[in-house]
Amino acid sequence: MLKPSSKYYLLCLLVLTTFLSKTRASHFYGADLYYTYVADSGAYLVTLSVYGDCSGSSFKNLARNTPRINVFDSFDIYKRDVLLIAEDTNGSEVTPVCVNELNKTACKNPGFDLPGVKRYNYRTYVKLNKPSANWRFVFNGQAFGAGRSNNISNISTMGAIVYLEATLDNTGGPNSSPVYTSIPTPFYFINQQSNYNSGAVDSDKDSLRYALVAGQVPMGYLEYLSPLTPEHPLAVAPGSFTFKPSNGQLSFTPDMQQRALVVYKTSEYRKGKLVGTSIREMTFVVLDNTFLNHPPVADIEKHSGGFFLNGKTISVCDTAASKVVKFEIHPTDADTDNIKIAVAGVPPDAVFNISDNNTPNPHISFEWDVTNVPPGEYNLFITYEDDGCPLVNRETHAYTILVSPVVEKPQLSGKSPICPMDTLRLHAEGNVSTISYLWWGPDGFVSSMPDPVIPDIAYKHAGEYKAVANVYGCFSDTARFMVTVQNPVPPEVSSNSPVNAGEQIRLYATHKDSAAQYYWTGPDSFISKMQNPVIDTATGDEDGVYLVTVNANGCISSRAISIRVLNTDLFVLYPNPNAGNFTIKGNVGDDAASLEVINTLGAVVYRDVMQPSRKWLQHTVTLPPVCVSGFYVAEIKTGGHTIRLPFILVK
Repeated sequence: MLKPSSKYYLLCLLVLTTFLSKTRASHFYGADLYYTYVADSGAYLVTLSVYGDCSGSSFKNLARNTPRINVFDSFDIYKRDVLLIAEDTNGSEVTPVCVNELNKTACKNPGFDLPGVKRYNYRTYVKLNKPSANWRFVFNGQAFGAGRSNNISNISTMGAIVYLEATLDNTGGPNSSPVYTSIPTPFYFINQQSNYNSGAVDSDKDSLRYALVAGQVPMGYLEYLSPLTPEHPLAVAPGSFTFKPSNGQLSFTPDMQQRALVVYKTSEYRKGKLVGTSIREMTFVVLDNTFLNHPPVADIEKHSGGFFLNGKTISVCDTAASKVVKFEIHPTDADTDNIKIAVAGVPPDAVFNISDNNTPNPHISFEWDVTNVPPGEYNLFITYEDDGCPLVNRETHAYTILVSPVVEKPQLSGKSPICPMDTLRLHAEGNVSTISYLWWGPDGFVSSMPDPVIPDIAYKHAGEYKAVANVYGCFSDTARFMVTVQNPVPPEVSSNSPVNAGEQIRLYATHKDSAAQYYWTGPDSFISKMQNPVIDTATGDEDGVYLVTVNANGCISSRAISIRVLNTDLFVLYPNPNAGNFTIKGNVGDDAASLEVINTLGAVVYRDVMQPSRKWLQHTVTLPPVCVSGFYVAEIKTGGHTIRLPFILVK
């Protein structure tokens, strides 16, 4: 994939109407759409690079294509059918084969076994009439039947129409798309650990972020064959697929032959603001091991200045004694092939040397003084190409130098004091957006979350919690936060127990927190939210244990108290003596009670049936006027028992 030095990925929809063939073509293996701002003319040089599958059924039409683009401001058309001029109508073959096999690819003869890929570049100048945040350039192949290769194996639609879009926000000034330094039609071998990187270098020094996205068609997005997805588009060995959004490095081990569509979206940020996006569409060709060729292996060695994070990354802390980063790389090839090295993205003030290039044992040395370099992530892209035959192995790797800012001690916060069984939520706040944290504390607590959560707090969780901030492996001083777990004080409780049946039960609770909330439970489904509840009439069912639970500032405590109701067969007749009018009270359970009043001669002078209320009986009696003064007995029968209450009648 060739891209001019500063591709300006105009936020205008560039509707590139591809090919003049009237039938549905099937020859696209990959494509780039990008733009470069030309300061002298104030115009944007828009480039479409097409990578054709030489074995595609419509590949022969590619050389005759006259693609066009449309330019939009948001969805309003600005320029329609802008013709792109071919740089070379013959194209250039970019199949990764050795010199001896150049005449044996499908580009020379579609019947040959070796695949073939040709690149065609089309360009035009577009002058924009105003600043806008929504310029869009679109290449739409529908009008001319520009389709993807039928050989692509991971999407559901064969020969799907190609649609590419680049965007631009020039409200803050001109912008150019990044330059891609690798070709978007890489060849790999089954069960071989592999790597890909677009090697994007931005002349405007914008920050770049990468994402794997779905390929587009004119009315939407392509569907991928399950279980593959746009974010995981390759069939690979389990656990071998990794993608790094910060530098676009893709690593994987393919476990089957395939020709997989892989789409990179590159976003450019300037001082945190998105100023452009572009799409690179590729076909990853994975072959069997007939032509197996192992890729060169090259990790950082003999480094000094900063510290080694992994084979491709060096980090330099603000507190480093030396900020001169030095390292060496000694690429090796398992097949002892010669290795050719190319590099892109070397910082202007860094020293990068290659010795013994194009030999089996080349050597790379790198030196860069980052003392006055702004904090950030800096990538250089090194491409290694061996001379294996018939297929060469070409891979681009990102090597990253992380320059850390001053990492200040984080500010820690959380809820303290806290109640037992509550949830402790801790929070760390740092001074850098790329920060991560490491926490540790009581009871073996460890976390790398910025806001760790500890449920069901107990006394063992009390103590000092510590955290450090981490930027690019550079750590701050230790911050501390003390957590106190409260010891809730239970309420004081009392009552008027014991009580006789029929009397009131009075419950009392006090707590040192005047704003405390109370909740009582007890026998016979008793519930109350009063601090000092009262049960008006005690019966046997209220006898038992009562529990009061107190919520004092979120801390829960409780205390129980036992209530005794004295109510076993207790009956009272009053007044005694009386003038023929008296009251009988007593506990009779749920049963009605029969009453007879008998004089000294054994004659019944009064009969009645007494009905209880909540197991308590209270009945008023008025004797007939014929009753004379003397001794009488009130006889009560209930529940198989007979109770006799003597009294004196005085007239």
